[in-house]
Amino acid sequence: KTFTPAEKKAAKEAVMSRKVQNNQRVSSALLEVWKLAEGLHRDIGTNTAQYWYEYLLQRAGKKKTTRRPSTWNAFVSLKVKAHNDALPDGTPRVKAPAIMTELRNKWKLLSSVEKIETTQETVTKLGEIREMRNYATHNVSLNAFHDARATLKSVQTQLENLFNRTGVEFLLFASRSDSSAFMHPMSWSTGDHIDEYFQMTFKKSTGQFAGMLECFLLSGLEGTVKTYQNELMELKQKTAKLIFEKLETAAHPHKVSRMFYSDFHHHITEKYGIIIENWPLSVFTSPGNIGSRIELNTLFNAWESGATRFRRLTPAELIEWERQQSQAHLQQTTPASQALGNSDASSNAPVAGGPIANPDAQPTPSTSTA
Repeated sequence: KTFTPAEKKAAKEAVMSRKVQNNQRVSSALLEVWKLAEGLHRDIGTNTAQYWYEYLLQRAGKKKTTRRPSTWNAFVSLKVKAHNDALPDGTPRVKAPAIMTELRNKWKLLSSVEKIETTQETVTKLGEIREMRNYATHNVSLNAFHDARATLKSVQTQLENLFNRTGVEFLLFASRSDSSAFMHPMSWSTGDHIDEYFQMTFKKSTGQFAGMLECFLLSGLEGTVKTYQNELMELKQKTAKLIFEKLETAAHPHKVSRMFYSDFHHHITEKYGIIIENWPLSVFTSPGNIGSRIELNTLFNAWESGATRFRRLTPAELIEWERQQSQAHLQQTTPASQALGNSDASSNAPVAGGPIANPDAQPTPSTSTA
């Protein structure tokens, strides 16, 4: 049957819709498993929620039913034990594969009744042992190690086969990220020349890189960096919020939309007659532009303690401030000031330690701390 473009599009959308719905169902199921893990952590009080989460996922992969031990398995177990018991002390114990041919020949000589009679007691014991395994302590780390080792071996085989078919080179690193895990750092590549490249470029082997990766993952540095960045961002937000709240209080009953750091004199002082006293940093800028935690703490503490503050100018101070601004503007535009390179004749930023926003202005009687 030939499908029209519209039918193909509808079929594609239906497949995509099913995938999205299935992924949503799986995510919801995993969320429920996580809630159960948190409940186990809360009720039992030992291990973390992550441990119980992995425990539940690993247990879900176990077989739900077990079959009864066969008479052949019982016969092998019985005869291997008897063989090892007969060996002198200090002699290495043998395993079933070493005497399997002999055991198979003996098994063939027994009748059906003899097989049952010979192995009846052993079958019962093996069944009890299997039953006890259901109540044995589940080792999450050990099972995770075996799972990782088997999966990595399978991945290596597939990548090696792909390399043989296509010539595509591969480099694989694997490392634990939890100190309780058993796995050692591992590196694998499809050729020695990849390791030679690392030696030539980085002066280290791929094995050394795998060890360095493990050290980084176990050290918690990544979390430390993220924590520092988060704390720095929170401090920036907290400082900006505090400054704006102080500005709202100083501007009352007028309403200000936001704090302006660029052209502060134009947006704040001209409109509301408000200046900043004792700005503690060398640069007047938004907290969001400050990358030093020390400077941010200094700025936040200065505003919180009141050492740095907004102050509304008196009518006389505002008139004087406007006169100084006009005079500074004229000086900037005269040929003489341009020839002298007096580009700093007027500053739009408040000055640390003084209430007047123009640093070149002469102090007025109102410069005392209010």
